[in-house]
Amino acid sequence: MAMGQLDELECNWQAAIAHYRSATLESPIDQEIRYFCNNNLGFSLIQTGKFAEAIMFCEKAIETNTDKYNAHKNLGLAYEGQRRFSQAARCYITATWRGPGDQRALNLLCQVLKNHPELVREHADLQVELDHLKDMFLTWQQIETLKN
Repeated sequence: MAMGQLDELECNWQAAIAHYRSATLESPIDQEIRYFCNNNLGFSLIQTGKFAEAIMFCEKAIETNTDKYNAHKNLGLAYEGQRRFSQAARCYITATWRGPGDQRALNLLCQVLKNHPELVREHADLQVELDHLKDMFLTWQQIETLKN
């Protein structure tokens, strides 16, 4: 897994995929390692446009630990790559709720809704969720500011 992480830093996606794939085949017993092997493999596959395969590994990561946000975000990226924008938005919502300290999923949600306004017309709850998430993020920022 560490070799895959080094490859990611260099944007050497094919090598990262090979290392993560090898790591997942080892079926790590440690839940944390299993999560990151699958999640990182999914992310690396997204970088090469292999969205269907990425979905499979992101879902495996989520099965391993549904509470971690990053695999939900990456699943959204894979759906977005397949032009399944409604599903992508729902993944970004879940990711933002699970990881309020990381604004990437919220930014991705805002961008997909901006680029596809028909989603809000077809799914009114998406705007309601977005408004709640923005409020939650602001509250989280205020709490963090008070801590420091």
